[in-house]
Amino acid sequence: MALLGLLLGAGLFLLPFLGDAVGGGDVKLMAAASLWLGLSGSGVFVLATAVIGGVFSLALLVSRAWLQPWVGASPGWLVQLMEPKGHIPYGVAIAAGALVAWPASPLMLAFLAG
Repeated sequence: MALLGLLLGAGLFLLPFLGDAVGGGDVKLMAAASLWLGLSGSGVFVLATAVIGGVFSLALLVSRAWLQPWVGASPGWLVQLMEPKGHIPYGVAIAAGALVAWPASPLMLAFLAG
């Protein structure tokens, strides 16, 4: 069943990767988290990742539009993050989605069952 979760997670990000919309690290992180969560936790994981990623992306785009004049003296990573046409680090949303879905994973359910 865990392998089906792996196929679900990797499969969802494979086409965007081939279209250069997400990076290879995002595909690997999605696949690893899906394998870790199994099929029963993958549905919650995919939904949580999509919602968190959407909110994070919107917040970052608004921040790039409004805070651009004040970024000049910031650390290098923040300057790079706030570039108007820069990439959005989706790994943050994938990691947060995995943490949200962790209670639904077979490992956690087995632990709680004792």
